[in-house]
Amino acid sequence: MNKKLPDRRTFSIGSVIVMFLAILLIQQYIVGPLLTRSTELSYSDFKTALHAGKVASVSVSTDRITGKLSDGTDFYTIRVQDQDLIKTLEEQKVNTRGEVVSGGGLLGTLLIWGLPLVLMVGLMY
Repeated sequence: MNKKLPDRRTFSIGSVIVMFLAILLIQQYIVGPLLTRSTELSYSDFKTALHAGKVASVSVSTDRITGKLSDGTDFYTIRVQDQDLIKTLEEQKVNTRGEVVSGGGLLGTLLIWGLPLVLMVGLMY
């Protein structure tokens, strides 16, 4: 009697790496731009708009400033060290709030990076 072994799918580490890179690229170039619908301003353009009274509200974090211009356009800029920023925002009567940026911790990292990898390996078997 010839016993047939069950048909098992095999995979190589190369295929896992290719799928991982594909998910990373999709997240970076397709999903990311869809979620961020704001315009990037250079810091100097932001300061020019601020002094012209065109900034309605801002949210300031450690590395980024996001906000809304008075015409309703959402924007963001990379924050640079500027000792007079808060004073200028107050002088222009801009609605200002601080923002604590969290990396998501260990659980967030596991969910973002580990779960798709587990699902990919699970789908291969």
